[in-house]
Amino acid sequence: MISAAYFIPILLILLCKIYISSGASCIRVSGRSGTITNGKRAASHSKCWSISVPQHSRALIDMESFTADVDCDETGVTISLDNEDENYVFCSDSYMETLILNEDFTVTHRLYSSNYFKRSNFSLKYQIESPLCSQEDTYKCSDGTCLLQSQICDGTEQCSDGADEENCGNRRVIIHDLDISRINGIQWLKKKWSSASGWQENTHRGMTALFLARDKQLKNLNTEEKLMVKQLEVQTLLYLLRKDTYRITTNQLSMFVNALTASCQNPRNFYGYDLIKFLRNEVEVSSTITRPVAYLALCNAGETLPVNATKNLSSFLKINAEYPFLLGKLHFE
Repeated sequence: MISAAYFIPILLILLCKIYISSGASCIRVSGRSGTITNGKRAASHSKCWSISVPQHSRALIDMESFTADVDCDETGVTISLDNEDENYVFCSDSYMETLILNEDFTVTHRLYSSNYFKRSNFSLKYQIESPLCSQEDTYKCSDGTCLLQSQICDGTEQCSDGADEENCGNRRVIIHDLDISRINGIQWLKKKWSSASGWQENTHRGMTALFLARDKQLKNLNTEEKLMVKQLEVQTLLYLLRKDTYRITTNQLSMFVNALTASCQNPRNFYGYDLIKFLRNEVEVSSTITRPVAYLALCNAGETLPVNATKNLSSFLKINAEYPFLLGKLHFE
């Protein structure tokens, strides 16, 4: 007669397998790169890791080492795609080339031995990077991000450690000169500005140019800039209140919308006026020559363009003239 002591180990193993197959949660791994290691000496063991691959990225996976006392039937590492029924199984004696995946995946280490206390150890390295990294003549940051050569030494740090803006030598001189030109342009604009009348009839143009050129890191407006915003608001309201007597043109309305958007005002609710709705209505009945600037203003404000906008813009580009935007009223077929 077989003693009860014989069944206890078998029962424990079965319970362990039932627990594992019931879907014990995997360890969620974060970070764009890392190493997954696991070593176990047991009769039955399973452990898994879940890794997310962001959209427009890929994961490069390399098996650094895999040693075991048993063959592939009893131990292995499985890499499975979360959204597909596709698995990659690796054993201790198998050669593994770099595996490239474009979606979330799970790494599972299993050990089911008929004998007690068998050993199975592995080490796997992964790195998530942009597909741009596979192209030649690209710069690879230490965090896995890849940049075009045109993005190196362009005055903007895009690698997390700022390495793309180091050792630039004279390459920054061009950017520096552009920055000086921007600063000089801002100073010239402010010299032309009047605290009493702004830039007069060109206030919307001056505001758009100034706020697009100013340092984006300056979140708060100074007293002078606040006055400029008020002057723009007053001039916009003046045009709106006189529109029944002096009709505001589509071109003028477009420039007001651009200026309000650039200065972080809301053209959809400007003192009770919905300038975006107003502009959409105007552009449908306006001269075709004014439509491109209206489309730009609508786009800048986050508005969906009219259905015929793409067709109209394409027609402008096909006109056989050096400056088609200076022509008179055009008729599109």
